[in-house]
Amino acid sequence: MRKVAYEGFSVKVRRSPPVSLVLTGFMGVGKTTVGGILAKRGHLHWLDTDQLLEERHGCAVTTLFVQVGESDFRECEAEICRELAEQEGLLITTGGGTLLQPETAALFARRALVICLTAREDTVARRLPPADPSRPLFSQDWRKLLAERQPRYLAFRHQVVTDDRCAQQVADEIWALWQQAQRPG
Repeated sequence: MRKVAYEGFSVKVRRSPPVSLVLTGFMGVGKTTVGGILAKRGHLHWLDTDQLLEERHGCAVTTLFVQVGESDFRECEAEICRELAEQEGLLITTGGGTLLQPETAALFARRALVICLTAREDTVARRLPPADPSRPLFSQDWRKLLAERQPRYLAFRHQVVTDDRCAQQVADEIWALWQQAQRPG
């Protein structure tokens, strides 16, 4: 085992191959699009944390976020992540803030390959519609939010840049990382 430090605490990480693949990153970086491509390629069952939240709570994530507030919303996300972290053979796509909570990130660090997708601000601006009511924090200044989150996104070991690339190219890179991670040693 090796220890990985994450925002003031360390997590013991197994050296055995990961049992699931997790895609995280800011809104508009391509998590859902790339997740769909990867789901068709491998033997992984694709689950999206936002979709699971909507199914569990019977409302859109934006509605849930407004109803319960950010702190309780993050706890709802963490509950879903605790359940998913114990399973194997999953491809998990997360909401943009899900793994920015250290305890939630630590859940997946132990058993999954976590890949953070990144994109420049101008790329995100092109990919996001002018107003997207399905995104809980979209009504805020998303550029400011991206700048605030950027250092935490950069803390993830595996980064895949999605700028100036088609979704298939990004999926190919992620699949190569997954295949490499599956090799013993």
